[in-house]
Amino acid sequence: MLSLLRIKLVPSLVLFFSVLHTVQVQVHDVLHVVRPNLQLVQNDAKQLAGMISFTSTLAENVSSKVRQLDVAKVIICHCCC
Repeated sequence: MLSLLRIKLVPSLVLFFSVLHTVQVQVHDVLHVVRPNLQLVQNDAKQLAGMISFTSTLAENVSSKVRQLDVAKVIICHCCC
């Protein structure tokens, strides 16, 4: 019984490991091509995050100046009216 099971299992296992090896080689090849592009995307994303942070800081500064101008406008309107 055990040898019959081996006779049936061994070819299936050989096929399985052959396919597994083929898939591993294909994944390795894809990663070899994709990895440099991923590094470029990562660098671009870091640069974009820095630009967004800088833009956010500028927007906060402009908003603060607008609030100061609004306060000055109210004061001037109260003084002149």
